[in-house]
Amino acid sequence: MAKRSKAIETQEEKLDLILWLIELTERRRESTSNRSATVVSADALLLAGIAFLLPLLQSYASAFRLMLLLGISITLACVVASIILASMAIASVWKIEGKFNGNPVRPFFDPFATTINFSDFRSFENAFDELSDLQIGADALSELWTAEHLLSKRYHNLQWALRLIEIAAVSFFVSAAIVLFQSIR
Repeated sequence: MAKRSKAIETQEEKLDLILWLIELTERRRESTSNRSATVVSADALLLAGIAFLLPLLQSYASAFRLMLLLGISITLACVVASIILASMAIASVWKIEGKFNGNPVRPFFDPFATTINFSDFRSFENAFDELSDLQIGADALSELWTAEHLLSKRYHNLQWALRLIEIAAVSFFVSAAIVLFQSIR
């Protein structure tokens, strides 16, 4: 029989759990960004392949030229869309207005707001010391929710970028096969 997990009882345990979840989300964000960068690199290879195929368009009869042009066009459209989506998965920018989930946004989890609202470290430290553990927990939970929501959007963009690069790769290889077939004829 499996052991039951010990219930989280103290505020310190809750803060530790929130910190662990924020760190886990950050590692997942890094992983998604790294995979998205790999997709952009693969897109660059397909663009190089398109650059190789474009000059060959003029040397084929109209039927094969049309098929080759269609393949290159599909590949190019998918590669451009994949680059856009993968780039959005690497870096997303969002602006938090004055409130988040009905609560005022605290500047402690937003580096940009921290530099605006506090002129020096001492004022930052004093403002932080005035917060209760409950306020810190609520702010950290808001940060966690925001990070998870953003990660979900980034991962969704990565999934679409991968689908598009698969379509682009198939289209490119069909186009390359047309060129190869015509060259051995």
